Amino acid sequence: MSHDSSEAPGELPGSEFLVSPAMRRKLQQCYEHGTSLMSDDAYDYDYAHTMFVECVVHDPGNLVYVEAFLENLQRKYQNNKRGARMLSFGGKTAFKKALARQDWKEVLRSGPALLKTNPWDVQVLRGLAQACEAYHFNEAELRYLKNALDANPKDADVNRHCALSLARMGQFDQAIACWHRVEEAKRHDAEAPKMISALTIEKARARAGYGSDDIISSRATPAGSAAASTTASRRAAAAASAASAAPAKPATSPVPT
Repeated sequence: MSHDSSEAPGELPGSEFLVSPAMRRKLQQCYEHGTSLMSDDAYDYDYAHTMFVECVVHDPGNLVYVEAFLENLQRKYQNNKRGARMLSFGGKTAFKKALARQDWKEVLRSGPALLKTNPWDVQVLRGLAQACEAYHFNEAELRYLKNALDANPKDADVNRHCALSLARMGQFDQAIACWHRVEEAKRHDAEAPKMISALTIEKARARAGYGSDDIISSRATPAGSAAASTTASRRAAAAASAASAAPAKPATSPVPT
C-alpha cells in the first residue's frame, strides 16, 4: 500500500513513533492506572478511556495498549457491537481528510478518540488498520480489523480487507476463511475463488519451504485486488501439483472473528 510518509530515506517504518524513556514511563503509568480501574466491577469507563487513548496515540503499534483501549470501550457498551444509542456523527472531517490523503500519522493520532461512542465503527477501524499497515504495526492492524469484523462478520468488504492483511502476514488458513465469507456474501464475486486457489497454493509452497509469492502483498484497493487476482489465476493451474504434494503443517494464529 502506498502511503504518505514523513520518514527520511533509510528510516525504518514507524521509527517516528519511537518512545523515549520518559514518555514510556508516562504511558506505562496511564496504562496501569487504566487497568487498575478496570479491575473494579463498576468504574468510570470514560476516565479509563482517557488513560488508554494517551497510550495508543503515542505508541500505536503496542498491542497491549490497543487491547486494553478496545476492551474498556467494549465493556462500556456491554459488547453490544453497535456502541452508544445516540451516536455522534460529527468530528470525523479531519480523520476522513487524513485518510483520503494517506496521512497515516494523523489517522493514528485522531482515530482512537472517534471510537469513544462506538468501538465497532467500521470506517474508523479500517482506517486505523490501514495506518497500522503503513507502519508495519501488524498486531495492532489485526486487532482493529477484529473489531470491524465483529461488527458484521458477513460484511464482504471487511472480510476482503481482513483476507488481504492476513495473507500478507502469511496467515493463509485465516485469509482463506475470510475469502470464503466474501464468496458467501457475494455469490458472483470473481476475486474470491481465485484468491482461495492462490492462497491454498501459497500455503503449500510455505509448507514445502519455498518463499512466499508476491500475490500476498497486494493491498485492499481495486488496483491491488485486480493485480492479485490476475496473478492468482495465472499461477493456480501451474502450481496445483505442488500443492497436493506438500507435507502438512499446523496453522498458526487466530483469525479476526
